[in-house]
Amino acid sequence: MMKRNIFSIVMLLASAVLCTSCLNSDNDFVYDDDAAITAFTLGNINQTFFCKTKDGLRDSSYVKSVDFSSVKMTIDHLGGRIFNADSLPFGCNITKVLATASTRNSGMVGIKNVDSDTTRIFSSTDSVDYTKPRELIVYSNSTLSNHKYKVTLNVHKEDGDKFVWTKLNNNTTEVGISALKDMRMVALPNNQLVLAGTDGTATRLYTSADGSNWSQTTPATLNANAYQNLMTDGENALFISGNYLYATTDGKSWTWTATTQKQLVAASTKLLVAYDAEGTLNSSADNGRTWTKEDIDANEAAYLPSLNISSATQALITNKDSYRLIMQGSRDVNTYSADTANVVWTKVIDPNDNTQPWICYYGADSQAKYRLPRLAHLQMANSDLGLVAFGGKGLGACKKEAHKTFWNSSDKGLTWKEDTVVTVPTDFQSSDDALAFTIDANNYVWLVCGNSGQVWRGRLNRLGWAKRQDIFEWRDDKNK
Repeated sequence: MMKRNIFSIVMLLASAVLCTSCLNSDNDFVYDDDAAITAFTLGNINQTFFCKTKDGLRDSSYVKSVDFSSVKMTIDHLGGRIFNADSLPFGCNITKVLATASTRNSGMVGIKNVDSDTTRIFSSTDSVDYTKPRELIVYSNSTLSNHKYKVTLNVHKEDGDKFVWTKLNNNTTEVGISALKDMRMVALPNNQLVLAGTDGTATRLYTSADGSNWSQTTPATLNANAYQNLMTDGENALFISGNYLYATTDGKSWTWTATTQKQLVAASTKLLVAYDAEGTLNSSADNGRTWTKEDIDANEAAYLPSLNISSATQALITNKDSYRLIMQGSRDVNTYSADTANVVWTKVIDPNDNTQPWICYYGADSQAKYRLPRLAHLQMANSDLGLVAFGGKGLGACKKEAHKTFWNSSDKGLTWKEDTVVTVPTDFQSSDDALAFTIDANNYVWLVCGNSGQVWRGRLNRLGWAKRQDIFEWRDDKNK
């Protein structure tokens, strides 16, 4: 039996009808030779959603038909491609997809079979399997030209809202990190990790490019508490020890500047903030060479932190050149034993206005809800998920267990809630007194654990997805 190409038959019939119409008319018709798909719109697609059973004990799932007509489909006419630059969500079933193709001057569209050269009419009412790229052919209404497109539907292969931890093989025991009594860590823009910790008599510095291979770095002889003020300004890792401010851009080579300050408490690219020997808060706009006293309200000065201090910066939406510097920490445990929460301070850094004040969100003895708990070696870092904090056991009147919960703030440190995205790894093991935490520029969350020596790296899947840049727009030059 001869195989008939249905699409070819339809085209022949259409041509015959057109010819007949022309013979019976006194008017001359001119049919366009242009063949192009001007829009490609998806319809509903079945998507599987993953969840927990009502008792929260078992994994479950359900399927729902979702309207994806708003998904932008890119049409590359020169390359003959149609695709979605932003992939469809994880769980989309693209074996049966309805779609609509719009053409220039009502051209006719055919779709080629997957396993043969046979072509049939493309219809918005017939579902198509897009698990493999499909070829569309659009014919001009004069039937004298055609254009081919390869249609590809991209679907994420992983759940974008799933946070995944990886435990890395490492040498922390061999180099002495696992034996440290307390530690802190920051990430540099090149994703180099810098870790500072105390062995009880001196601060030790370490660096790693991958979290697995750690090496001790200079300067090697530092006072025992120097690790407590390790900070990053977004470009350097910094800390003060003795009468020097130390800085590094790569974790290996350090420079130092003589300083009158004793403890670094906040850092950004435009401003360093530190306490002097008298506990006065000062700032430097020239990388620590000169310092100026900060204006602090006398009634709020008692709420300045002295322990477990960390800082982060967040850009202001209203002014691209300005940002908010956020500092958090605990007051002295012996003097303020009744505190259950840490104190959070903020200051707007505006290059056009250096008079912006420091503001304390609320006192440490306030009864305000959603406070940041007062935890041992609590550290805070910024990410695309907002501010994230993690710490050990509760201090003073705070009775929280060590390393049980990450805390998140989506409003610049004003309120804090238990993080439902970043959760503690199931095989996590650390001493209550020593743990280092940070987040790097790629949104990886890092943990280095005391005693066990574990190193964990985790990230929300969607924060690691690449952003496509090959976007093409249809432009009708003849009718613009």
